[in-house]
Amino acid sequence: MTNNFFEKEQKHYVSIFLKAHCLNEHELQNLEPDKVESWQWFALDNLTDNLFLPLKRLIEKKCYLYKEIID
Repeated sequence: MTNNFFEKEQKHYVSIFLKAHCLNEHELQNLEPDKVESWQWFALDNLTDNLFLPLKRLIEKKCYLYKEIID
């Protein structure tokens, strides 16, 4: 869980993160191309700099629920 304040929008959010397992490998699909340019998978040690604020905060706090996420 992260506590996020978006200064520009003057909005506050509490973000709750969940972990799920995918039984099969699947291709990512962009079902909202008018809102999202693309989807990509990244390893935690190879993330881009422009992360969504709640995800950035989660990583900075090292709040991983399961050790295998970072191994």
